[in-house]
Amino acid sequence: MKKLLLLAAIAVTTLGYSQSNEQGTIHISLLGGISSGNVTDKPDCDGCEDFKSKFLSGAYALDLQYGFTENISAGISVKTGSYLLTPKELTTGDDGSLDFGTISQTMSKFDVGLSARYYVVNNDDFNFYAGPSLGFSSASDKFAGIDISADGGFKASGLNYGANLGINYYIWGNVGGIFQIGYEAGSLSGEIKEEGEDTIDVKRSIGGLNIMAGLAIKIQ
Repeated sequence: MKKLLLLAAIAVTTLGYSQSNEQGTIHISLLGGISSGNVTDKPDCDGCEDFKSKFLSGAYALDLQYGFTENISAGISVKTGSYLLTPKELTTGDDGSLDFGTISQTMSKFDVGLSARYYVVNNDDFNFYAGPSLGFSSASDKFAGIDISADGGFKASGLNYGANLGINYYIWGNVGGIFQIGYEAGSLSGEIKEEGEDTIDVKRSIGGLNIMAGLAIKIQ
């Protein structure tokens, strides 16, 4: 009887310390979801005003993590999306008609960066994590967001940064699902040239929430 109790205690202890992240674990996450937030364009020119928009986007991401300790992993992530920008205030032309160049615009955005996770809960088939991200963004759209349209479009690049909360649930051994919510911001710089006019420098600030879910794979 004592031997059976000892074996049971060892089994429970072993199960209790089984972890989905440990040193050497590789996590692969394929994610899809939506992003929503705000964009502010600040043109560097006399008489130009800031132009503010709301955005909604479908987004896709690939995240690779490597476990350095039982509670910490870090890695690289890439993300892309097509953003629909809607001005918060519509503008009109000299004749009083709506300026259709500012009613809506699309922005294509690509992010690459580093991310880290701290595993608050770390069980065999389930974990809950939080962590920061820092990287580089490039964006392009057909309109500058400052009442100026241009054949060459508008392109900008700069830093992005944010924080994420997420869960991995490994339903089929090393394969399962992931759900992640986070806040991401970016500070980009670019320029636009109206036909026959000088180039205008523009600083673009982006900030919003991401809600994503997808496939999670771990390799141990």
